[in-house]
Amino acid sequence: MTRTLALAGALALTVGLTACAPGQGGQGFAPAPPPTVAQSSPAEPPAPDPTVVPTPAAPASELDSALAPAHAVAVADGSVSVHPSPDLGTAALKLAPDTAFGSRRTFRVLEATPDGQWLKVVVPARGETTGGWISAATVQLEAVRHHIAVDLSDRTLVLSEAGTPVMTVTVAVGSVENPTPTGQFFITDKLNADASGSYGPYAFGLSAWSPTLSEFGGGDGQIGLHGTNRPELLGQAVSHGCIRVPNDVVTELAAVLALGVPVDIQA
Repeated sequence: MTRTLALAGALALTVGLTACAPGQGGQGFAPAPPPTVAQSSPAEPPAPDPTVVPTPAAPASELDSALAPAHAVAVADGSVSVHPSPDLGTAALKLAPDTAFGSRRTFRVLEATPDGQWLKVVVPARGETTGGWISAATVQLEAVRHHIAVDLSDRTLVLSEAGTPVMTVTVAVGSVENPTPTGQFFITDKLNADASGSYGPYAFGLSAWSPTLSEFGGGDGQIGLHGTNRPELLGQAVSHGCIRVPNDVVTELAAVLALGVPVDIQA
């Protein structure tokens, strides 16, 4: 049995967000109020149908073959314990079944043990870029065919589908003082924002945290990928770590990207 990963319709949450831009008070994701499904206004594009058919899940033992060129993601059934090795006897980090924004807890899967009982995942926690191990019995496996690669030196974002680049766009990235972190990350949240505000119409939470700021915008320094009301700053290193894209691009991304999509950021 697989779990539907709802797109923007079901995961477009109304949240109080502040911009990841210098000189605007606080920067980053703020704590979310109780989530509600956002209602699209006539001026905003309609949200995708939340009843999308999920991609069939592949057995963990077949990750290397059955999912190529797709990527495996694990969707939590409940609370999930993350271990430093595939051993229930080791100390564990326990994560709630939902994120702070109310999204279902999802992990990017890196590999599986030969018997398929354990999955190595990227952990959405400050300072974690390689992750830990979770029991496959506590999650449902699904496949995503998209991938995002961000090059900080070129200030570009490349979206690929099934291994083929389908979009390249210029982005704004973190400043020298507050750089965008590098590493293997993934989408943890998909949020509906104010189309005329600093985030543009949509914002994605990433499993990445600022390396220099412990908190901003009332949140805990989580990095996001979002639209912008300052398109003239695209191509520059001006944010407090977030990745900004044009509003039309973030709208396209919101229509196709699911939770767990890999986001690799390189210097």
